[in-house]
Amino acid sequence: MIKRHLEQMTKGQLVETLDGFLNKYLSPSFGALPKREVDLEVLEALVAIGYVDDEPKVYDLITNLRVTRSKARGLLYDRELRRLEEPDLNKLVVSAVTGATPHKDGDLFVLEVENPYALDHLRHLVQQSGHASDGSFSSSIIRLSLVAYADLVETILDDSQKDKVKAGLTKAGAPEKSFKGLLKGALKKLGAKVADEAGAEIAEGIGGYVGAILSDNAVAIAKKFGAIFDSKTKTKRV
Repeated sequence: MIKRHLEQMTKGQLVETLDGFLNKYLSPSFGALPKREVDLEVLEALVAIGYVDDEPKVYDLITNLRVTRSKARGLLYDRELRRLEEPDLNKLVVSAVTGATPHKDGDLFVLEVENPYALDHLRHLVQQSGHASDGSFSSSIIRLSLVAYADLVETILDDSQKDKVKAGLTKAGAPEKSFKGLLKGALKKLGAKVADEAGAEIAEGIGGYVGAILSDNAVAIAKKFGAIFDSKTKTKRV
């Protein structure tokens, strides 16, 4: 299977990949690189030839490298640790939160974030906002209160994005004026709709609502949340 990927590469790409690996292996001298670093360099070589996706999932590493889940998570964590700076981490969190389908569990929003480094940074952002995060049920799951979730979204969006979200929610009918007030009101309304029997379809597509906010698309936000803030729509209280 690796041979098939190699055959699809140009000679120049092959030379560049091999040159990069061998130079790293020879630094600072032959055999001095710790095994963990060698593993990571081999992983990067496999990414370069297309055998492993550039943004691999844990299960991809398990199946393609034939390693345990623990080993796969460790490789993914170490890879992200070495290649990402603070701004990139925030983008990784946005990507992880956008890609995760949130669920409601009582008053909590439940997210499954597979990337262990993104999850750790997400927890860090939540704690910086003065909130606790519950991850006791799974190493990849985080449970957040409405306020903690709203603070997280506020933290990972810049001012320009917040203005677009605010415009979209205001157009949808949100009554509050501050960004955080708008966001909390929107999430509370969404939670109430999910709790309502008539909100089954919304519950299945809740990720689309949160995704609209994180994409800072004012038109999509207004369209998504228009029905949520419709005064004619009856919802149960959470």
